[in-house]
Amino acid sequence: MEEHVRYSLLQQLQSLKQRDPGVRLGEEPEDVHQIRVAARRMRTILLAVRKVVRAEWVEPLLSGLKWLSEIFARARDLDVQMSYFRREAEQLKVRDRRPLERFLSHLQSERDKTQQTLMDEMKSARYLGFISKLREAAEAPLIVPSKHTLPDVAARQFRKLRRTVRRLKRSPSNADLHSVRIKTKRARYAAELAEVCDGKAVTRFIKTAKQFQDLLGTHQDAVMAERYVQGLLKYQTGQGAAFTAGLLVARANQRREEVRKEFWSEWQRLKKRGKRAWR
Repeated sequence: MEEHVRYSLLQQLQSLKQRDPGVRLGEEPEDVHQIRVAARRMRTILLAVRKVVRAEWVEPLLSGLKWLSEIFARARDLDVQMSYFRREAEQLKVRDRRPLERFLSHLQSERDKTQQTLMDEMKSARYLGFISKLREAAEAPLIVPSKHTLPDVAARQFRKLRRTVRRLKRSPSNADLHSVRIKTKRARYAAELAEVCDGKAVTRFIKTAKQFQDLLGTHQDAVMAERYVQGLLKYQTGQGAAFTAGLLVARANQRREEVRKEFWSEWQRLKKRGKRAWR
């Protein structure tokens, strides 16, 4: 188990460090996204193995990784908003794009300010010290003697996901579906730890979990799109902006409903995969 945990953490740490220069240059939004993905993956791995590692080793890492993800959050949110409005603008008539174009200029200005704040954080002693501490900790995970195996850890995360879905109403709230997405990620990442031990059934579970997670990601993107539109209306007034906002909200609602129609059947697929992986 120790070797698998070490490898998984070092793999994500390497990804984080590879993206660091790109974030500092501020030219490619994907670099910010991938640093956050690496931080979240490491945190999820640590949460999954929390019961089989020493508390004094894992707890500072968990709090540090949460902070690490948060310092990139504002930049990532602005990148997502700008990407969303650019895509939407391409689907609109020229006259309906104008409110979006003005709002995009405003968002770009905010993103430029956020980049400077992000640079200050990445140059800080806290940031540099934590990255160094993270490498030292990843090199030597403090595993405690336990009867639990990596498949046990993965099975536990899958059971948590099943309990979360079991408590849902037939028409879940937006927050409930977002919670299912988070639990699906955790179950998937834990399964990736156990994949070398359990083989094809776990591999199939991971693939289906990724598809289910992406489906729920489409729903969350649509939920966030409505919040972005509210930002547009706060920044601009007038009939033109209101009309464009109405079009965008209608498109977001349609995407949400399409996901909800697929949710239960796709969940049944994933549950079946999980049962086969961890009988």
